[in-house]
Amino acid sequence: MVFYVLGIFIIGVLVAYDDPMLLNGKSGTAAASPFVIAIQNAGIPALPSIVNAVVLIAAWSAGNADLYAASRTLYALSLEGQVPRIFRKCTKRGLPIWCVAITALFGPLAYLNVGSATAGQVFTWLYNISTIAGIFTWW
Repeated sequence: MVFYVLGIFIIGVLVAYDDPMLLNGKSGTAAASPFVIAIQNAGIPALPSIVNAVVLIAAWSAGNADLYAASRTLYALSLEGQVPRIFRKCTKRGLPIWCVAITALFGPLAYLNVGSATAGQVFTWLYNISTIAGIFTWW
């Protein structure tokens, strides 16, 4: 919580509230990000690319963590007999191979978001279902 407030304070100091780059109509792109604007105002040419690399690595890491958690949850369900026994199969090193494979198949569904309006609606449904499942899991 402290880091969020500190980050907001620093951006508030570095980027004026009426900066024309904030209001340039490019909402939804990285060009409208106050962090990118602060870096550009500082005149550091390579730093926006570094920040983009860090964001991509963080997203990849989050995806890996979610794949790990989902596959292990499926494996635990198989041990409790709530899903078919085939999901109990592990490699010699203990990787629940079928759980990882089935869980990984759901990743490409995220690309529904780049399709037509109907595909976007389906993506929203899947996103909401997974969010509710996460809430129930924590509950």
